[in-house]
Amino acid sequence: MKTNFTYSLISVFCFILTSTQAQDPYVFRVLASKGQNTIKVTSSGGEAQPVKTGVKIFKEDEITLAEEGYIGLVHSSGKTIELKTPGVHLVSDLQSKINTSSTSLANKYAEFVFNQMTKAESEDINKNSRVNNKVTGSVERASDPIHLIAPNTTYIHGPIAMINWDAPENTTEFVVTVKNLFDNNLLTEETNVKNISIDINDPKLKNEKLLIINVKSKLDSKMTSNEVGIKKLSEKELEIIDKDLAALQAETTEETPLNKIIIATFYEQNHLLLDAIVNYEAALKLAPGVQDFKTAYDMFLERNNLKID
Repeated sequence: MKTNFTYSLISVFCFILTSTQAQDPYVFRVLASKGQNTIKVTSSGGEAQPVKTGVKIFKEDEITLAEEGYIGLVHSSGKTIELKTPGVHLVSDLQSKINTSSTSLANKYAEFVFNQMTKAESEDINKNSRVNNKVTGSVERASDPIHLIAPNTTYIHGPIAMINWDAPENTTEFVVTVKNLFDNNLLTEETNVKNISIDINDPKLKNEKLLIINVKSKLDSKMTSNEVGIKKLSEKELEIIDKDLAALQAETTEETPLNKIIIATFYEQNHLLLDAIVNYEAALKLAPGVQDFKTAYDMFLERNNLKID
């Protein structure tokens, strides 16, 4: 009896050890994918599966990138890597390219992105827009013919404020005005597109603590937008943000859309929505054909009540 008990105990221990080894932590997760890409999953007998957002990839797996395909991967440490060359990529080779030192911040924000992206697959974000509004200063839906896609009042880290707006299709020429708290006109720009980038360090603007943005039709001054107030951070607030941002940028050194999304998430979590928009827009320019990045941007606008229906 004692021998049988000992044998059973050893068997249980071996089973637990084997199970633990079989459940090694994942190496990468897929944040974005374009094309008919597949993963050869070792744990399922080497069966090829379509690449999907959020799927976990293990060291023994193989990734096949389709012609004109794209895959954005986030390592378990938070570091990112992109696949752009068609063909077979061994996950073990990709892992060897990752420097896993000092990665806690990147992993934190990457985890937020994953949670939001996987939620998009099971929820209608339009249906849940009212539930997900968590950021103070959300846009109030109004009847303005031109509507600025920005909170009514928001802080900015800078130096660029990117302002987008919605307007009737037949309105193609706009006048953008920047004023201060005393209604003094500081800057006027004309444009024929529905967005503008404002350098808050412009000599005309840099000494102002509050900038008020308004957009009008060039041909009809009565066709005007709501006003958006942009506040600059105090020196103490800047010091805190700069410190945390520097630590994150040390982990996301490459100029990739994946890293831009992670930095955008950092700004969103710190309620700096205009800075987040700048980084989302940069991500889309770096990878214009990747729908997952467009989805991430759309979800950002939705949960912060910035999306125009």
